[in-house]
Amino acid sequence: MQARQVFSTYPVFDASRMRWERIPRLQRNMQIWSEQEPQASYSIEQWLLFWYGRWRRGDDPLAVEHLTCYLYEPACWAARDMQNSFRRHDELGDLVQMAITGVGRVLEHYNPERGIDLKRYAARVFKNMLNRILRERHEAEVCTDWSLLRKYSLRCLHKALQRSGYTGPALECRLSAASAFKTIYVPQRKAGSSHLQPPPNEVWLAIAGHYIYHSTPDSPSATVAQLQSWLEDCAKALRRHLIIEVSLADLSSEASRDLLDYLQPAGPTPIEQLIEQESAERRRLLHAQINAVLVDALHRLDLPLQQSLQLYYSGSLNQQQIASEFDVQQYTVSRWLHRARTKLLVAVGSWVHQNLHVSLEPNIVEGMGMNTILEDWLQLHFQPSDPGELNL
Repeated sequence: MQARQVFSTYPVFDASRMRWERIPRLQRNMQIWSEQEPQASYSIEQWLLFWYGRWRRGDDPLAVEHLTCYLYEPACWAARDMQNSFRRHDELGDLVQMAITGVGRVLEHYNPERGIDLKRYAARVFKNMLNRILRERHEAEVCTDWSLLRKYSLRCLHKALQRSGYTGPALECRLSAASAFKTIYVPQRKAGSSHLQPPPNEVWLAIAGHYIYHSTPDSPSATVAQLQSWLEDCAKALRRHLIIEVSLADLSSEASRDLLDYLQPAGPTPIEQLIEQESAERRRLLHAQINAVLVDALHRLDLPLQQSLQLYYSGSLNQQQIASEFDVQQYTVSRWLHRARTKLLVAVGSWVHQNLHVSLEPNIVEGMGMNTILEDWLQLHFQPSDPGELNL
């Protein structure tokens, strides 16, 4: 495929095949730059650096659309992998459109000076996104209402309720009911929690008492039946929030929506805001220090934990294949990976607490995006011939 096609076409999925459609607006823009600049004979890699530079400098609002067209190919790779990994019937085109919404994150964290191939890096980011989306969608389909309310944080529920249109007192009373439910209803057996049943009558009375005790004078009064209704509203909102619907847009017409409509990168996390306030020299020092903390913690792990991390994040083997290598059960490998990631998070969390004076309680870790940062670091660290570096 020629450079002009790579940066100005997108995939269209029919029932049995995929074809590439042109976007006239982007083709004209490529033609204009080919005539104005000597880039007409540039290779695809040179055009990539050209558009990336213009996007990074904010020179051209169409630059992100050209880069999005380029990244549709790794989005297709990731979508095919996920379609084969999950025993579902999701259309390939729908998975590709879910993946391509991560372009903003890919571009924000990509650094061409490190020599990492952009398509390979994007494919990993897209695959992680799809894995999370499909896992959450599966949970939304199989979990009972009460399991969903136990599994997801109040922060996530707050977003879900807002997305469903709840505001003001209607939002606050449902959040308060959910808080009372999560505080009082703590099942003894955590295994198989996807089939959690509703609380017994005596627990409902305790939930109602907790709600009343912590309510304000402006809070609406609530019976057990009212609390149960609010919690059912919360569960419905969570299901809608987790089952993300991404429609395929017709980008070939002039009146179509811009690709920018799909690109909604998340705002900076608190730790990113903190680091951005520091000087460039301070940021480089922080990168090096946290990277050193993680490398040291990685080397201190037990050998099976180190080896399982390397095999998993290098992309060589999945959990079942790693289990066969070690002659153990798959759930043992899953526990190894979880234990290793937890130990690494504890190490970096301790360092952040001592040096940045930020307390990393479990609920704070999620808000600061530390789990995502660690996942990115592990993937880059175990890339062949590419030493890990933390992307803050």
